[in-house]
Amino acid sequence: MLKLSYGSHDDQFGHLYRPEGQIDRPVLIVIHGGYWKDNHTLESYATHAIVEKFKTSGAAIWNLEYRRMNADGDNTKAPCPAVLQDVGAGIDYLRTIAKAQYLDLDRILIAGHSAGDRLAIWAASRGSIPQSSELYCEDPLLPTRTVSIAGILDEDVAIIAAELEKLGAHRPVDPELLPVIETRPSSMGPLSRQNIEAARQLSEEARKTTPDPAPHIQSVRHVIEETHGQTDIYVFQPRGANQRHALLWFHGGGFVMGTGDDFLGKRLAADTGCTVVSVDYRLAPEHPFPACIDDGVSAFQWLSENASMLGIDADKIGIGGASAGAGVAAGVTLFCRDSKIPLPLLQLLMYPMLDNLHATTSGGIAEYPIWNRATSLNAWGMYLGKDAEAATSLYASPSRASELSGLPPTYLCVGDVDLFRDENIAFMQKLIADGSPGEFDVYPGVYHAAENLYPDAEVSKRMYAETLGKLKKGLLIG
Repeated sequence: MLKLSYGSHDDQFGHLYRPEGQIDRPVLIVIHGGYWKDNHTLESYATHAIVEKFKTSGAAIWNLEYRRMNADGDNTKAPCPAVLQDVGAGIDYLRTIAKAQYLDLDRILIAGHSAGDRLAIWAASRGSIPQSSELYCEDPLLPTRTVSIAGILDEDVAIIAAELEKLGAHRPVDPELLPVIETRPSSMGPLSRQNIEAARQLSEEARKTTPDPAPHIQSVRHVIEETHGQTDIYVFQPRGANQRHALLWFHGGGFVMGTGDDFLGKRLAADTGCTVVSVDYRLAPEHPFPACIDDGVSAFQWLSENASMLGIDADKIGIGGASAGAGVAAGVTLFCRDSKIPLPLLQLLMYPMLDNLHATTSGGIAEYPIWNRATSLNAWGMYLGKDAEAATSLYASPSRASELSGLPPTYLCVGDVDLFRDENIAFMQKLIADGSPGEFDVYPGVYHAAENLYPDAEVSKRMYAETLGKLKKGLLIG
């Protein structure tokens, strides 16, 4: 936080909060209320709570202080129009620091709290003040959007979040999921063809230092012979388990990273007591679409044909994945439907990567924790090649499917601080509208894969418990 003075008086200052990084940020200007008296400040409970909530939204925050009249209301300390002059000057001051602090002054939201809403509304109307007025400014800095809020109620937070999102900031992050543990150093920049090998190496090094979540689970590697060569699969089974259910699992990693020896798949096996078969599918850019779909279909057929060898029932097999792996799972299910291959018992889709275009509100926001827009579009480019910017196969990008009927029951979960949020919601709404059974949950404050990085956070526990419950229900595990 920086305390910056825009005038000579002690009450002419503001607190600037700005995320790290040399990226131009939208600006949230917070104007406190309190009947403009000197016993109310920018540190008042409600105003402070707003600032704390939205410090994690990816926007810069200018919490503005101004001269105020006496607490007894006689207006002798700062007579009108002092407060209006200060608010105008405090807003215009942003021009002097915009370049150094990476502020995008074409994207400004003013939130006026309580009596501060009058000041916010006045600030938005400064362009119409006549030249004869002492408050006239030849070129005032005007907000893009203005909101009035009563306090820090849920509806107030939702209003600010929705308006900031329109300006390109994401929703605020749950405090228990902070600080964000980035999976790549910021110096690496977005994932790309140029740094994919370095990113894979970092991922593998991090994996080696991560404790195995289920060391007691038996893990056996099998090799499936295909026309292209071989596909490895990992069979995770609790020792002595008597469940005759199975989940075909696809790991995450943006189609370009990850391994079939996946900790999340192993954890699901441990917590359900069922067999999880994790596919070590081929990765892009070395193996672009449809390589991973071909591997997934082959693995599904292999699992069905070898069910008895694994001690499972062929009619009790589900399919699922996380992130890009969930996108692969959805693509494999669509392929099976269209090819008249018997369908899995359910789809379990954890924050799936479904839309190569990201043409949604959440998909249009540049900066998200862990997985941002530039990285995602580059990953799609490595996966799809020249077709990455156009409508592509529904098996690669299930959001392209014209209809989603005839699919098995589907459960999907996603956080609201996720690039994929809106495409996930749209996919589920279409699936249900087309007559396929489905349920989905959206978790406030959760960014991409946060429940893996912070499994002990309350929201992570809720998200995983609900996912586990849906998996057991879908596989008919008693």
